[in-house]
Amino acid sequence: MKIKEKHKLRKPSGPFLVGYTSFSYEYNLDEKDDKKRVIPCLCFYPAKDIGEGKRKKYVSESILPGTSGIETNSYISAPICDGKHPLLLFSHGLTLFCEANTVQFEELASHGYMVLSIGHPGGGSYELPNGEILMLDKEKLMKDFQLYKLN
Repeated sequence: MKIKEKHKLRKPSGPFLVGYTSFSYEYNLDEKDDKKRVIPCLCFYPAKDIGEGKRKKYVSESILPGTSGIETNSYISAPICDGKHPLLLFSHGLTLFCEANTVQFEELASHGYMVLSIGHPGGGSYELPNGEILMLDKEKLMKDFQLYKLN
């Protein structure tokens, strides 16, 4: 698939601007093991204004080559609108990445929803807030698939 470097994502139709933030949640799988599991999360929400006015890039070039020039309609760390907002949790599906449905996230946020897109380490590719890239673990995926087939 050829991606246009300056592709424009569809503008959301709702009355709210869209804010964006990202974070990660870390925990130990096993109390006896120091290895931490990192869960990446993206949050799109209705915003009061554009804040500093910096828009989120669509996705890291390392994850999806050819996308470096694509900006979203979401403003990084924009102040959230006052009031209550329904929260939607989104799971992107096997082998994809948290940003895969950005147009839908922005549309929902523009209508007053908060959308939390949660990553699945080993089952997709992600950029963590510190810039570290976690890539799809194809070997683990195939091992898990083989175990599933056997059971």
